[in-house]
Amino acid sequence: LIVYRQALEINRQLQRPEGIASDLGNIGIVYRIQGKLDSALIVYRQSLNIERQLQRPEGMGISFFNMGLLFEQQANYKTAAAYFDSAHTVFSFMNSPHAENAQRAFFRMQMKQDIFFLGHVYLDFKLIEEALTTYRDSLKAHPDSLEGYLHIASVFSQTGTPDSVVANYRRALDKKPDYDRALNKLAWHYAMRNENLQEALRLSKQSLQYRSTEPNYWDTLAEIYYRLARYHDAKASNEKARTYASDESLLKSIAERGQKIAMKLKEKSHK
Repeated sequence: LIVYRQALEINRQLQRPEGIASDLGNIGIVYRIQGKLDSALIVYRQSLNIERQLQRPEGMGISFFNMGLLFEQQANYKTAAAYFDSAHTVFSFMNSPHAENAQRAFFRMQMKQDIFFLGHVYLDFKLIEEALTTYRDSLKAHPDSLEGYLHIASVFSQTGTPDSVVANYRRALDKKPDYDRALNKLAWHYAMRNENLQEALRLSKQSLQYRSTEPNYWDTLAEIYYRLARYHDAKASNEKARTYASDESLLKSIAERGQKIAMKLKEKSHK
């Protein structure tokens, strides 16, 4: 630390910003190793500001990576992931070999935030068997993470095995009968298959007992009422969904369902 501080003083006297940024980064590394994370963050930010002013991509990438390591040490994995992602972007732009390390660090943070993250990656690439195995292994290691059953159900939904979909939602509900997400997802599954609609209605209403302002749940209920030809109830539920929704894609879906319901009500009125 003493040597880096001496080097920093010399570079300041010589007005060498590249050297100042590098020395500040090295001082930050020492502070981080010593556990002085607040001090490390201060000098890392100073280093990054200089690198930005100099428009030096490599220095910026290194600063981002170092800050990612710091936030990982603080167990702030979300912020760490953001910095590693920034480092990866910069290094990739430079075609730097450091890009791979930054990407690995980013994935490491994602997995620390979400034990099912690797399964999501496999599923995104349509690697069904790998996704299913990973979800099961993660669930086995973390048996209290009920979300794992929902992920496994989503895999079976893609493979067209409805019995396995229902079985996994039921397993989640066996462990936690008031698990509102599983209640809603099972209700939606039945609605989309147009089967067990009375059971779907019961499940949907139960989910809303636990989260009465969740627009997705009201949207599910609207769809069930629609399929039961209870169009006035469907309209009321659709309006509730619209009241609570803020996401643009969800609002669009709700609006489309509302138009479908309105058409049925119009047809009914003309009979």
